[in-house]
Amino acid sequence: MGKKQWGHGYYTGYEEGKAEIIRKIFTTLVPPKYPLYNRWEKFFKKIGWTYKYRPFNINNWSPTFAIEGTNQTTLVDVRYGTSMDDFVEIARDEVYPNVKNTPYEESEVLFLTSAIFKSGHSFNDFPVIGWLDDNMCGIDEAILNCYNNCYGFFHTSGSWRDRITGLYDGNHKLSPPDKQEVFRLWNAAEISE
Repeated sequence: MGKKQWGHGYYTGYEEGKAEIIRKIFTTLVPPKYPLYNRWEKFFKKIGWTYKYRPFNINNWSPTFAIEGTNQTTLVDVRYGTSMDDFVEIARDEVYPNVKNTPYEESEVLFLTSAIFKSGHSFNDFPVIGWLDDNMCGIDEAILNCYNNCYGFFHTSGSWRDRITGLYDGNHKLSPPDKQEVFRLWNAAEISE
């Protein structure tokens, strides 16, 4: 079998094998971003949140983002077109079994989808960005908050402590953001494919 001609030299097959190994390493360590991930990332930047994309792998689950707050890190799972009921199943079947008996077992998980909702069932003046599992009251709406021009979020039925600022409702630090501004920022982070 003769060698294939490749450019000015000869193709040995070594280059192809090396490229395949590099591709496998890269796609294993840093999965490609989906357009929805990019949109959330742009939105996080616009509202001033500190985050990491694919911060680590926990057994067979990898959070899409880790959002850094004043007193905690919240893990984030982004999925297309899912409801709160779907996220309850995802948490039960994918997240909990993988974080159990790890340093992340007590971490809160924020589940985000392809939309921000105008209001929640308990806080009509606040937009809902997704669903938060607070490890205390379970999964419920994650309400977007804006106190002193600092965006954050809190759990509807658990602790109303803002996960970004660390401030708590007991000292009256919950403040509904301007919904038009929130949706302007969300639309400005539109998915570009």
